Amino acid sequence: MIRRAFVVRAGDGAEIVCTAHEPGGRARSTIVIAPNGPLPRAGPFRSMTRLAEHLCDAGHRVVRADLRGFGEAEADVPEGTIHEHYRSIERGLHVDDLLSVVEALDQDGAPLVLFGSCGGAVTAIRAAQRDPRVHAVVAYALPVVLTGGRGAELTGRRGPSRALTMARLGLGEAALRSSRGRLLPGGLAPWLNAPLIRALRGLAGQRQVLLLFGGEDDVQDQLARYHLLKTADVDELPGIGHHFDDPADVERVGATMDAWLRSQE
Repeated sequence: MIRRAFVVRAGDGAEIVCTAHEPGGRARSTIVIAPNGPLPRAGPFRSMTRLAEHLCDAGHRVVRADLRGFGEAEADVPEGTIHEHYRSIERGLHVDDLLSVVEALDQDGAPLVLFGSCGGAVTAIRAAQRDPRVHAVVAYALPVVLTGGRGAELTGRRGPSRALTMARLGLGEAALRSSRGRLLPGGLAPWLNAPLIRALRGLAGQRQVLLLFGGEDDVQDQLARYHLLKTADVDELPGIGHHFDDPADVERVGATMDAWLRSQE
């Protein structure tokens, strides 16, 4: 395995710093990893570095990228709480940057795969929907509810304003459930990541998608509520939490990804 760092320029000129893990022979695929939220490309406790090494040993070329404002990448992001940063990423902050990384790659004919966890999964799904070169997407712990959920919509509201907002949110949930998740009233359901849901539905039947979940995570319940699990292959890994930062858990996620990608060859 050869590991090398390189720089990609985003559309506005900002530097996006990447690390590529190159297998010894011809790559079976090129997997681009989006960082999971406001974290560097190594991931929590170097989980993304370990995942890249595991997948590279299985014959994949793997690229880890720092995207704007985090890690070694350039560009500023506004000051905010960790929840505000997650919400900005879930709303698409890093999608264009990830597409810039994809544009810069020499894939040598290897199928292009995007991967992300949590906020990175949102970035990967939305980027894949915009780039027809993407062959497949693997998402771990993909959330469809924006960080903070309804609570973020109620922050700072008091008295009649809070009561009206709660009534509006309840109406939105009722509309979604009565339509079996087909209706996405943005004004009535602002806690949902509607662009992500549309992207996931747009990929269904067009590109291969694998949704991975840890058995100790509950985000799959969100997808089930809005009838989204049938849009992709789904696999649950019992005993793994939202952040698969234990080395054994990383290996399980990597092995599951590799087996699924082999089934698509």
